[in-house]
Formats: sequence, C-alpha cells, structure tokens
Amino acid sequence: MDKNIKVIFIFALLLIVPLVSAVKPIQTPVFDVGLTPVIPIYEVLKKDSNYTVAVHVFNTSNGVLLTNATVNCTAHVFNQVGQEEYEANMDYVEAENDFKLFITGENFSTVGEYNVLVRCFDDERGGVVDEEFEVTNTGTILTEAESIIYGFIILILVLGLGGLMFLSIRLPFSNTKNVNGDEVQVNNLRVWKIAAIAFTYVITMWLFALLNNIASSYLILVGLTTFFKWAYIILLSLTFPVVILSIVLGFIAAIRSMKLEKQHIRFGND
Repeated sequence: MDKNIKVIFIFALLLIVPLVSAVKPIQTPVFDVGLTPVIPIYEVLKKDSNYTVAVHVFNTSNGVLLTNATVNCTAHVFNQVGQEEYEANMDYVEAENDFKLFITGENFSTVGEYNVLVRCFDDERGGVVDEEFEVTNTGTILTEAESIIYGFIILILVLGLGGLMFLSIRLPFSNTKNVNGDEVQVNNLRVWKIAAIAFTYVITMWLFALLNNIASSYLILVGLTTFFKWAYIILLSLTFPVVILSIVLGFIAAIRSMKLEKQHIRFGND
C-alpha cells in the first residue's frame, strides 16, 4: 500500500494503520554477462537537501569490482511526473572504489517521489540500477509506533469533539418559560452549553493543528496539506474573538439568571 494512501486512511477513516513499508532491498539487475551497478537505497530525503549518489560496479559474470579504468557511469534524476531534472557523469573515488555524484538540494525542492537511475558501461557491456525515494519536509517517515500514537490521539480528539458537539446542541440555553412565555425557572445548564461550544472550538483547532503537523511533515499531497494548514490558521486567527464572545455570553447569561432569581425571591416575599 502506498504511503500516501496509508496517511489518508488515518485522516479519513481514523484507523491505526502502519505507514512504514519494509526496508527495500538493494536493487540490482541480474544478468549472466554485463555490468552490475549496486547502489544503496535511501527511502526518504529532506526537502532541499543535498544528495550524493554512490555506486559500486561489478563484473556480472565473476563479481570482480571494476574501476574507471574501463567503466564510466552516468546518473539521471527524475521527478514525480517522470521528467528528467538532472543528468551528469559520475566521478570515480579511488579511495572508496566507487563512483559518486553530488546533487544539490535545489533539485529536490518539491516534496514527492523521485527516482535516480545510474547507467554504467564500458566498450562492450553495460548495466543499470535505479533508486526510488520520497522527498518530505522533514526528511522522515512515520514509524509504526508513531502511527499508532497519532491514530490514538486523533481518535480521542474526534470522540471528544463528537461528545462536545452533542452537548452543544442538546443542552438548553433559554430559561424555562410558562405557557404565557414568561421565564419561570433559571436554566443553570446554559453555562455548560457555552462551555461546551467553546471547548468544541478549541478541540477542533487542536485537531486541525495535529493534522497540519502530520501533513506538513509526512504527506506529499500538496492539496490536502494546504487545506489542513489554512483550516488551522483560520481557526487560530479567530480564537481571540471566540474567547471574548464566550465570556460576554457567559456574563449575559449570569446576569439574566440573577435577575430572574431576584424576581422569584421578591415574588415569594410578596
């Protein structure tokens, strides 16, 4: 299962899903004759980070390590849509017996999946190897333990949000009235209704903050990441007005309740 689909399942279905795929084996084409380039696999790279491609080249038929005395290697970098962004000949590093190419971070300025293909050849033979990896904002991917923790936190927030929304809707706000429309009993639950609405807003903001953090750190779907980001920014910018409004409504409710209680006391004394 693709890593993006696994992350989307956490957001959409709130299921705890392992987002880490098994470590990829070294990708080595196997032929009876020719050249066998061997390249280490990097599953993830941080956005805008420099990247050094290193490859050892072997004679396929006997496994002998080859040098630049007879072999040349060229590296190609392809972006998310398969377009070639970079191509260059690789330098041989004698001290390490491998071919290397330093690629600057400007070639990895966009999050997504990339591919590095290395082609090695001599006068008669050739061989290729390619590496697929993801570029993320943090240079990390979710581990299974992190996925479980995030999934549990999201589940708790959603359940809490659902409970608070239920209270916000079901709790009465107005005082009890008689058939003539006169207030006859103080509704002490209105304060809890205001509190439930305020906490609903806070929990919603926390939820979008968490989703924004996960999306910006691990997700490579730009549209979804942007949605979570702006939802959180909008909620955060409205926090102060919501707090002030909650306090004002609370004071108004308290004053009306006090007036109604005084009327009942006076009526009872009369």
